Amino acid sequence: MKKVKMNNQNLTKYLFIVVSLVVFGMISIEPIQAATYCGATVKTSLPCYPVNQGTSSAYCGTGSGGVDQFVNCACTTSIGSLVCKKSGGGSYECPEYKCKEKCVHGCGTPPAQGPTNSSGNVYAHSCPRGTEHWVECWDECNWEPRTCYYNIQCTLDTVSVRCSEFGEPDPEPTCTAQTPCSPTCPAGKVPYNTGGDTSTTSCSYNTGAVNGNGSCTQATRTQTCWDNTNPPIVTLTPEVNASALGCTASSGYLGKDASNIGNVSVAFNYDTATNPTVALQTWFSKSGSTPPTISNVYDTGTGRLQSNDSYGLLVRKVGNEWRDIYVPGINSGSPAWIKVGTVGNGLRAEIIGSGGDKLAGLSNVGVTVNGTTLTLAFKIEYYNSLSGLTDYEQVVDGVYKVYAASNTQNSFLPGGGNTISSNPEWVDSTKSWTVDMTDPTNEDFSYTVDASDRLNLLWRFADGLTSIARVVGNAALNKVGTVNGPISDITSGTNNYILGSGDTGANIYNGTNNLWKVSNLATRTDVIDLLANEGGSIDFTAYAFDGACNYVSSVVNIPLGDAWMVTKGGILYSSGGTAFNLRTLTGHVAFSNDAYWNSPFGFYKDEADISTEVLSSSSGTLNELLYDIKLSSSRLLNKSNANNVSGYWYTKLSNRIEKRTTDDPTLMTVISLAGNQTLSGQSTDIGTCTAAKPCVVKVAGNLTLSSGFSCDAKTVFLVEGTTTIHPDLTASSMSNGCLVISQNNVNITEGSYKSGSSTYPKYDIVEGFLLSDGQVILEDGDDSQNIKDGLKINGSILAFDDQQSPSIVLFRTLRRLDNTGYPVTAIHYDARYLSLATLFFGGDTDGFKQEVGFKPL
Repeated sequence: MKKVKMNNQNLTKYLFIVVSLVVFGMISIEPIQAATYCGATVKTSLPCYPVNQGTSSAYCGTGSGGVDQFVNCACTTSIGSLVCKKSGGGSYECPEYKCKEKCVHGCGTPPAQGPTNSSGNVYAHSCPRGTEHWVECWDECNWEPRTCYYNIQCTLDTVSVRCSEFGEPDPEPTCTAQTPCSPTCPAGKVPYNTGGDTSTTSCSYNTGAVNGNGSCTQATRTQTCWDNTNPPIVTLTPEVNASALGCTASSGYLGKDASNIGNVSVAFNYDTATNPTVALQTWFSKSGSTPPTISNVYDTGTGRLQSNDSYGLLVRKVGNEWRDIYVPGINSGSPAWIKVGTVGNGLRAEIIGSGGDKLAGLSNVGVTVNGTTLTLAFKIEYYNSLSGLTDYEQVVDGVYKVYAASNTQNSFLPGGGNTISSNPEWVDSTKSWTVDMTDPTNEDFSYTVDASDRLNLLWRFADGLTSIARVVGNAALNKVGTVNGPISDITSGTNNYILGSGDTGANIYNGTNNLWKVSNLATRTDVIDLLANEGGSIDFTAYAFDGACNYVSSVVNIPLGDAWMVTKGGILYSSGGTAFNLRTLTGHVAFSNDAYWNSPFGFYKDEADISTEVLSSSSGTLNELLYDIKLSSSRLLNKSNANNVSGYWYTKLSNRIEKRTTDDPTLMTVISLAGNQTLSGQSTDIGTCTAAKPCVVKVAGNLTLSSGFSCDAKTVFLVEGTTTIHPDLTASSMSNGCLVISQNNVNITEGSYKSGSSTYPKYDIVEGFLLSDGQVILEDGDDSQNIKDGLKINGSILAFDDQQSPSIVLFRTLRRLDNTGYPVTAIHYDARYLSLATLFFGGDTDGFKQEVGFKPL
């Protein structure tokens, strides 16, 4: 045989041709015997028949003892059928073979390759009998495929093989054994005798063996099915029990607190003693899925679901007794029914979730027999956050359909072992219930104030499964104010509702003493008339229930007219504490769009509840400072009792200035004013004060700074009497400012009215550092106005009066409901006053640090 070099390109062509022939049925790989051709041992394939053997009397068996002679077989056309003449006359077209084309080898005379057909055509007959056979020819100069014929007597049929140039045989097929299948009865049919019509169903699987045709051997299993004339009857009844708040779940719902135990009853028609029913199965599948097939039954293993939205149980008869309970689990890594308990009253078994913790409890499990009816009954309790368990898993919320199935002795474990011989067909009972173990969510519970000074109380709830069934609202007094009378809900028509009189406990859901009660509505705005109430605060509480009685409660606290202050990075000290609260507001936005909230220092709503100053008293206690641990706030030290000495700080700081001016008379300009003084204009209008040098203004009596006064120089006022400031008091630049050290009170009046036609309060401005050995009194004003002004201080306030408590007195207030969203006074720390204090007084003293306590932002 001539050797021909096979390069990579030609090898690729060869592989492509062989693969194509296999795919399209041109080559059959069905080995039965071996012969040596093409220089290698190859396996031959089953008969291709008939074929001309180059003789005048070829015999081919036709079966039934008959013999036909075929002679002169040849292709009638280059592509067409193979036609043979019969010995008795006429011709016969061999449909088993078709000619493709005459083989003309493009590289010269083909080498000897065994017998060829008499017409000179080379045929590759390599398909089983009864199919079409094609001749394959190639014309490749770089590669000569070898088509070898192995001709034997016609009665033994003709076989052929194809070899590569190197004589490599075609591979044998690989047959992988499959798990024996179980035929499943179609819908409406069952695998036990019901007396109805029968039908047969079957399934096939590979045994792993190779048959005589070179293909994989299959086995078939057959099952007789009967019409299900009496399908299982399922009854689902949630136990009716009200929740702790008096809610009863809607029909067909199982919730966390109400109706979280379901009663299940399944009535089966069973076979007689000839093939008795020995296993009953019930399964719950979330809508859209079907029960799995579990083929193994074990007394040991790990109980665990594949998914927490698909679960069930199997009860098995042992001898004459319905006894053992099985739940889904795993044995040797495969899904299985795992024995977990026995029938009886009380808790009998538990279903384990996919994470390995308890998902549900099964109790009162039993089977009763009545004639030809078997009834499986049990209770299922879904564990949740109210079950009192430390470790549990929660079932997936959803609508669950219930399926039932049963096994007879012949279809269960007829010969013992662990594998169910024929899994039953699950019957869809068409019954379902809705499992909802998730509380509704609170999307909004907030309020606004309308022009009539009424609350617009917005509530909005949502539930992903069962929708909102009812929302109940009540109100109670949180903090005592000026008036503690009734309120009215204009939207619900509840008039003169007494605060705190709403139903509680088990009466909330159906009670009649609620501020509002709305069914099948998820959102609404209740308009609340506060009537005569002013001061203090009210807690409004809303309870939202879903169809399964799961609920969420939400509370909003609304202050009514109590004025409050907010600071940012400042120093606010009040001997005797303070008498106001902080507010919890949201949103990194200014309280209004007025420029003074951001100029020169930013102030935002969400910072109102994290005030950064130290609020304290001479006793060293912190008073109503929110987030004190989070901010690492500390109480003031009290090493000395300086605060209890009348006039301590006025005297202390005056002496410091006196010493500094004595040591260096050129350091500051000192101006002394006798008697009571009213100053207007600006600092440089006072005596010889200029912006070029710090000014010390000593006032022997009371001092009044008129509205519009501007600190256009570095100025400190040492006032022996009382200081009165009429806003606005401003500083002309960041390098200038006023410090007021007053031996008696500092009064800040209402100032000029600013709110005007605005719908919200505007603010008076005081820029300065204010220290009093008496009280700092923020006076009320704008009494005749519908909207009152607030006060913003860029600086600090310190009051050290030890005889009156508190030392900072907040008389200023806003309109009743403006106080709910706006501070009456906002104090923003201004670092310039640290520099000015050092300039006038020198370094800080220990006492000043300890008692006041500078706290960084």
